[in-house]
Amino acid sequence: MKILCLFACLFALCYQTYGLKKQAVARINARGITGTITFTEVDENTTRIVANLQGLSGNHGWHIHELPIDQTVSPDLQCLSSWAGPHYDPLNARANLNYATDCSTSNPSSCEAGDLAGRLGPLPANGQLDAMDTTGNIDLDGFYSIVGRSVVIHQVGTNVNFECGSIISQQELDGAEVTILQSVLVSPVAGRMYFKQVDGLPGIQIWGKLYHVNDSEPSERHNWHIHRDRPGEDYRVGICGPSFAGPHYDPTNQPAGAANYSQRCTPKTPEGCEIGDLTGKLGAVNVAAIPAPYATDSFFFTDSRLNLTGFQGVVNRSVVVHIAEGGSNRLSCAPLVEAENLTLTAYPIGGQPLAIISQYSRYQNTIISLGSLPSLNVPDDLGSDNPDLTVVAAAIGPNEACLLDEDATAADSTYSPYTPRSGVSTPDGYDLGDLSGAYKDYITSNGYLSVSDLPVFGAETTVSGRTLRYTYGNRRTCVPLLPPTSGANVTTVRASFSGRDVAGNVFFVSRSFTLTSFLSYLLPPS
Repeated sequence: MKILCLFACLFALCYQTYGLKKQAVARINARGITGTITFTEVDENTTRIVANLQGLSGNHGWHIHELPIDQTVSPDLQCLSSWAGPHYDPLNARANLNYATDCSTSNPSSCEAGDLAGRLGPLPANGQLDAMDTTGNIDLDGFYSIVGRSVVIHQVGTNVNFECGSIISQQELDGAEVTILQSVLVSPVAGRMYFKQVDGLPGIQIWGKLYHVNDSEPSERHNWHIHRDRPGEDYRVGICGPSFAGPHYDPTNQPAGAANYSQRCTPKTPEGCEIGDLTGKLGAVNVAAIPAPYATDSFFFTDSRLNLTGFQGVVNRSVVVHIAEGGSNRLSCAPLVEAENLTLTAYPIGGQPLAIISQYSRYQNTIISLGSLPSLNVPDDLGSDNPDLTVVAAAIGPNEACLLDEDATAADSTYSPYTPRSGVSTPDGYDLGDLSGAYKDYITSNGYLSVSDLPVFGAETTVSGRTLRYTYGNRRTCVPLLPPTSGANVTTVRASFSGRDVAGNVFFVSRSFTLTSFLSYLLPPS
């Protein structure tokens, strides 16, 4: 009976993992173009691609690019190859000198995996396309998976990147639990790596960028591994020896020292690799000379054997990067820790939250959840019954009054780090902080929304520390957008100014294991 139960459990597990519908979606919502591009696996060699878009003005080229979209970058930049990376081309099809003539809808196997225009034809002006790719080159799982990368639409008749969206699994869009770990290297190689797992789906998405901090030239072929132990704090200065990070992490006890290990452990045969052997399973990584442009020497992989949590999980272990050209000496390392879901709350004094805004990483959508908003149906004698919810550029201090329009200063203006695009009805046609304009139907329904253009991450673009202003009729409520203090070690430092020309305060608010928020407001002396 126990054997039968075990067999049934294993069968159920296999069915749960491999019986899932493999589907992923890129959502487009900018430059007046809205809709989705959906990828669905039909069988091992066939993927159905359905475009359902509105707002196209002609036949557009379109491609899959290597990297996900960074939500903290200006809409005018985030679709460029310097951020989204080059076309996805794992088989190096572009190396063919006759690529321009060989790649066609009648010969799709000659095209880059990401050259959707070459494989399927351009996106038509009506935005509707339903096609099958039967080459087996567009995968939704495994080493060659496109999930987590991005789709870029080009301007009509040009190669200029125009609009884009990250490719997200349908399970994640449906609310499956997502775990994201990060490893932040400091010295002598710096950079950030992300490890993302969607509950119930096989495969871990791993991406990031590394760069030298000591003016070194760019370097190639760095081996990298997950090691068993979490390093001590000396990892910040490059101390990553065996006594600090331990050996490679491998609960499966693969014979890494065997003479044939390099033949047994390859990206096509990852089951022969140590769990922590990222080089063997995925390939080596390069280290850039400088952080920008971001796409230079960035990487994106899908690891089909790694688990982030639970049995054989890697939380609180370490990532070690070795010296260039396949060398074995350890160069830099950092712990693998869970990426905090950065959350901002807008709490009026003594009240319920007006809104909760959260984001897991700069590559994830931001979730807006409206809380206890005052009545949306305001009596006529109070003015307009259209509520207005705006993120204001300025910060307000504790208990500070909310300025009315006639008393407002330039600092009371809508938060707008980017210049809105004129003439488009999508969110990028509004100031970034104009939530009521960009999401009118959502605001008037007290709803829950996932958006791609309201960053919580990003030193220059974050809404953290700014002010959420809610206006209903002639009434107004202003509340700072700050991380919640419950369960965190919060330190606040204030610098006060009382000079002849400038008066006010600068607040520095720090929470343990998070980024540091910078909150300031300077007012002329009264």
